[in-house]
Amino acid sequence: MTPQIRNVCRGYPGIPCLLAITLALAAILPDRSASAEGGKHALLVGCTAYPELADRFQLAGPANDVELFRGVLEETFDFDGAHIKVLSEKEADKPTRENIVLGFKALAEAAEEGDQVVILLAGHGSQQPADADLDDPEPDGYDELFLPRDVEGWNGQIGALPNAIVDDEIRDWLAAIRAKKAQVWFLADSCHSGTLVRGDTEERSRRILPEDLGVPAPAPTAGEQTRGGGGGAKIFDNLAQDDGLVAMYAAR
Repeated sequence: MTPQIRNVCRGYPGIPCLLAITLALAAILPDRSASAEGGKHALLVGCTAYPELADRFQLAGPANDVELFRGVLEETFDFDGAHIKVLSEKEADKPTRENIVLGFKALAEAAEEGDQVVILLAGHGSQQPADADLDDPEPDGYDELFLPRDVEGWNGQIGALPNAIVDDEIRDWLAAIRAKKAQVWFLADSCHSGTLVRGDTEERSRRILPEDLGVPAPAPTAGEQTRGGGGGAKIFDNLAQDDGLVAMYAAR
């Protein structure tokens, strides 16, 4: 497998992001007729409710997305439902930070060489000032975030959004799964991809601006640049030579 990092909505313009993701997945994931060795595992996270955030930040789509995607994995790619973990408001296990961490840990423990692992994170994304890390600098001074159900607004005492999931954490969790020599497909459906054709009267972005959460601007750094400077796939930089990881994201 060739390393691939794709913006699937840009790759398939004019169609819903979930459909674009499914088409991209179908192009690279062996179907049930393929004689692939190993097991198949999935973690599907759909965050719609954010109890600690304002009403305007609540979503409708991600919980439905993960249900549809579970059906695609079972019906098209022959995944065993018992090996698909779903975290959403429709499930007993909600998409909290703790449950998402446990989900990644379970995948790393269960994965074996030759297994196929699919991970979908659907919900809000945002940013916060990055910790000083000389080995992993952020050109714009921000870490990218996935916001789980229990994320809170800015906490100045800890200098972070409580319970937010940072891009560096996701990189490390993926690396732990790849260390077992499993094949990994990672899909991030956050930012501006929520309601393209759902017919809702009020469209809601799957991104929350840092200032809406009370996040202060980061201190200027050498070589600072905007997100347009090309940092969208940074969390995968250290895995770029890994031919067992396919990473797709719905929007920058």
